[in-house]
Amino acid sequence: MVGATWSTSGISGGCYSFDGNNRIEVGNVLDVGGSLPTLTACAWVKLPTTWAGAEVFLFGKLDNNEPYTGWGLMASRPEAGDKIIADLEAAYPIRADVYGTSDIRDGTWHFISAVYEVSSNGLRTKVFVDGAFEGESSYEGEHPGTVSSADLWIGQRSPDGTCLVGELDEVRVYGNALGSNDITDLYLSYFPMAPSMSDSDSGDGSIMTRTAPPSIQLLAQDSSMRKIEFPASKGTTYDVQVTDDLSGSNWTLLMTVTAETDYVSIVDTNDDSVPRFYRLQIHNAQ
Repeated sequence: MVGATWSTSGISGGCYSFDGNNRIEVGNVLDVGGSLPTLTACAWVKLPTTWAGAEVFLFGKLDNNEPYTGWGLMASRPEAGDKIIADLEAAYPIRADVYGTSDIRDGTWHFISAVYEVSSNGLRTKVFVDGAFEGESSYEGEHPGTVSSADLWIGQRSPDGTCLVGELDEVRVYGNALGSNDITDLYLSYFPMAPSMSDSDSGDGSIMTRTAPPSIQLLAQDSSMRKIEFPASKGTTYDVQVTDDLSGSNWTLLMTVTAETDYVSIVDTNDDSVPRFYRLQIHNAQ
């Protein structure tokens, strides 16, 4: 470990904090495409809004010089939209890299995941943010392989890439390709109030709620508003997000609210003829 410090403010207990000058060196392990044809990488990450740095490496095993072989998870430059990038390289430009759709450089914790798959005639990468699928990329054809000479590093792309500013917690690498439901379950496992995700209908087809922890209940609605409620932890700040189409990832922020009691009630003013789906993210756990 080179300079990374331990913090008590993690998503699950403590976490490692990086100030732009440090990293964690793991060693020459966990290649994908050699003995492991598939691999899944996951972590909780919190990136500050104030740091307008370059594209930054979060963790992975990816050469920083030609032929740029290996795999890695990165956060894009601000001008590219502050998205997560999952990259799988054989020999540039033979690659399968994909951008997420959510802004992750917002000062809050996000659960990021990538699935890497390598065969003799192709590459495929999928990316997920907060348990939701956000995109995939593939390369079809023969390639020289993805086994990298680089070590697995956390917080910097070896040997001389930009160092991370932010926090990382619960970094995990699996030697297989986790499915979408597995990744959603992993995300939800950090929220004990909601052990699973489900859809519920108000009965007349006009509203549905997706319980992504904790569960959301419809209290009342008329032609101009819906009143919803969810159990909460007092002092915790929640981002309430909404969409009218679960087939995509077009979630928008409805409001940010801090729980003053064990329950939070809010009003969504919107045309009740349009189905509305809700989800929660913990904005700033206390």
